[in-house]
Parts: sequence; structure tokens; C-alpha cells
Amino acid sequence: MSCDAASSPLALVEAVPSVSSPPRLWGIVLAGGEGVRLRALSRQICGDERPKQYLPLFGDRTLLRETLDRVALAIPPARTAVVTLRHHAGYVAGETRGDGRPQVLLQPQDRGTAAGILLPAQWILQRQPDATVAVFPSDHFVLEEAAFMMHVARIAGWLDEHPDQLVLLGAQATAAEVEYGWIEIGQPLSAAADPRIWRVRRFWEKPSADTARLCLQAGCLWNTLVLLGKAATFVRAGREALPAVHDRLADSSRSSGPRRSPGRCTKRMR
Repeated sequence: MSCDAASSPLALVEAVPSVSSPPRLWGIVLAGGEGVRLRALSRQICGDERPKQYLPLFGDRTLLRETLDRVALAIPPARTAVVTLRHHAGYVAGETRGDGRPQVLLQPQDRGTAAGILLPAQWILQRQPDATVAVFPSDHFVLEEAAFMMHVARIAGWLDEHPDQLVLLGAQATAAEVEYGWIEIGQPLSAAADPRIWRVRRFWEKPSADTARLCLQAGCLWNTLVLLGKAATFVRAGREALPAVHDRLADSSRSSGPRRSPGRCTKRMR
């Protein structure tokens, strides 16, 4: 296991079939979290306290590199924006070398998930007004990557017919997890078997053990934090819910461009 991102092999990715890319689909990869709970593991692997998305936990690729490779199955890197913090720039640069690099947008400091989504959504909207956006956390492990991205592409197609909707992906729950967010589903929005889409009735964020058991019994879903919607719909939702944040990000996105800085960790796990 190595922290040298430049040496990460791509053989596992090349063996996965690509997915037909909807022409208006863009990706946003959220890579600004600090991941404080895994700092001890980070020190063991890399010798520093880098966030977990920059750690190679399941092989030679970091979680961020795995996310970028997975997203690239359906969304070209040129239509993918990685959002991170300025002091993470060196880590991100180590994951975005070579041809086919994604766009990188740096925030001066962490302003929360909403700002991390709205900044690139506004940036994308300025470049393609009819864009559909898929938002991906950078610290997930997905086993069947092609099937997952095919599902994302199908939802993007559904959104072309329902441009005012925002879609949150849920995962079938298998245990009463208290560290996950849960989604209680409501009435169906899609009559088709695929994609199956429901209204959200309620969220349960890191519930108690008793509540988690009730969620599991009720057929609630785990919240993956993977979101899809039209860029314009994200921006409109931000303007309505967080007007001050929207106005500041609108000014910032007009002057924002891709940013890259060198830097990598070469310490190996013993």
C-alpha cells in the first residue's frame, strides 16, 4: 500500500466497461472534508494527517482516485469538477496528473457541503446552461462500479424529462447502522421499474440504535449523499434556501477557474 499517487495502476479501471455518457451530464466530486476520525490511520499509512479521501485504503489507489476513475466511466474528466480546500491542493494535484485531468476548484476554507456543491454548480451553469449535475462524495467504496454509473446515467435521462427535481440516491439497507443517514421514502414519482424514484418523506441522520432498527424494519434506505439535478435547479435551490451564500458564491464562481498545485506523499506503510 503506497501514498505515491503517481504510481497507482489503472489496470482495475481499464477492465471495467465504460458507460454511455449523456451529453449534458457533469460531475462534481466533493473532496474538501477533513476526515478527522481516521487521522491515526492516516499517520500510519502516510506519516501525516491527510483526510481519508487521500488515503489508499483498498489497494494502491486513494479513495479520491477510485472516485475519479469510477465517475470517468460515464462522465469525461473535462466535465468533472473536483472541489476541495486550498490547503488540500497538493494532495489533489497528486491524484490529477497526466492526460484527461478533471477541473479543480479550490475553496479558501470549509463552508460546509452546501457551499461545496453550489460553487461548482454555478461554475458549471455558466459554461453549460442546460447541464445536469451528479454530485459524488470522494470517500465511498463501490464494488459494481459500471452498474452504479449506469444507474446514474439513467437518472440523468429521467431528469431531462423532470428538470425541476433533485434526486438523492439511496442504498438498500442491510443492517441497523447508527453511523449512516437514513431516507424514509414517500410516494413514487416514477412509474417505471428503472429508475425507481420516490419522494423523500423524512431524513434520519445518525439515529439511535432503536430508531435505526425501526428504519430498517420500515424499508428506509441508507443515504449515499450522491445527488443529481439540473445545475440551474441546484443554483435556484441555493438561492432560495441560502441567499447570502448564493450571492457570495455567484461572485466567486464568475472569477473561479481550475487550480492545480504540486505535491504528494511518498511515505510507505510498514
